[in-house]
Amino acid sequence: MRISSRYNYTLPTGVERGMLRHLTNGKWAPDGDLPEMNRPLWRGTQIGKHPADLLLYHQAIYRNRPDWIIETGSAQGGSALFFADMCELIGHGQVITIDRRVEDRPSHPRLRQFIGNSPHRVIRNAVSALVRGQSVMVSLDSDHTALHVGRELAAFSPLVGPGQYLVVEDAQDPRPGRAYDAVEAFLATHPEWERAPVERQFLVCVTRLGWLRRKAQRP
Repeated sequence: MRISSRYNYTLPTGVERGMLRHLTNGKWAPDGDLPEMNRPLWRGTQIGKHPADLLLYHQAIYRNRPDWIIETGSAQGGSALFFADMCELIGHGQVITIDRRVEDRPSHPRLRQFIGNSPHRVIRNAVSALVRGQSVMVSLDSDHTALHVGRELAAFSPLVGPGQYLVVEDAQDPRPGRAYDAVEAFLATHPEWERAPVERQFLVCVTRLGWLRRKAQRP
């Protein structure tokens, strides 16, 4: 099955349906009775990201050293804690995580939490004022509908400078009206962005088709 003519990536036909079904349902391991199945932890906090994707994030952070990482969709707070730990590891960077829900999430000296609807102008303006003039990486992992993702792309893509990444989680979901449609529409109208197939080094990634990179400015 060819997922994207632009991306030109093909999954083996014998595994594609089962793999996509499990990934889009958040299932990254075989079904089982163990409580830890499909619930990876980072320093004791549930983290809703596939382990292979975490390694991709680490590589991007280590290589590009963004001043700020903006995450939408905090959930239990595991991924924000992971991002903050990666910044601590390289000795550079801070994290902003945004979620509508108020929860008792882990804290970190490099982590700031915002409560609200991520693309709302109040949140957008507050975040923009905080990161203005600095290098930014973005991870969109909240509401995965095309409408919401499109609004998040409009709100946060202008903050990302040349060479940095904006990652749309669950963009491999082939169902209509989901994140994939928002990504395709965004790329069709923003020639300054390109899809970066960094995840091809792994067979299974939930961020597949979602790694976007702002092109370097021409001299």
